[in-house]
Amino acid sequence: HGRAHKRSLGLKLQSDGRVAHVLRHSPAQQAGLAGGDQIISLAGLKVTSSNWQARLDALPADAAAELLWFR
Repeated sequence: HGRAHKRSLGLKLQSDGRVAHVLRHSPAQQAGLAGGDQIISLAGLKVTSSNWQARLDALPADAAAELLWFR
């Protein structure tokens, strides 16, 4: 059936867009993200805490996408 699945990189964002925590052995940890990092963009689109999940869910299945962050 047409069920939508929420995607996850294994991180939780705070309301200010900073990473609150990163799950062990997750794609986010493997990419080098850490608590306190500021997420800037995903696939060339600006990311905020309110649009993060929608941006992530909009990516094609198994697609590689550039994630930019600032430490």
